[in-house]
Amino acid sequence: MGSSKIETGSFSYYNTDLFVSRLDGTGFAQLTYHAADDLSPVWSKDGRYIYFVSQRGNKEAKANIWRMTFNY
Repeated sequence: MGSSKIETGSFSYYNTDLFVSRLDGTGFAQLTYHAADDLSPVWSKDGRYIYFVSQRGNKEAKANIWRMTFNY
């Protein structure tokens, strides 16, 4: 996980997104690009998906579990 800065006019916010890299540190890439914080990533057993917690898609900002297909 890491932070990316969101700036719009006078508003500034450090947002938490998901990132990935190979074990040797190469291939660093950002996986999520959303204004909601994306937290607590977990790999599926077969490595095809990443599950994470986020408040995206919810007007009340309640956390939900999201699944992302992992194509790296």
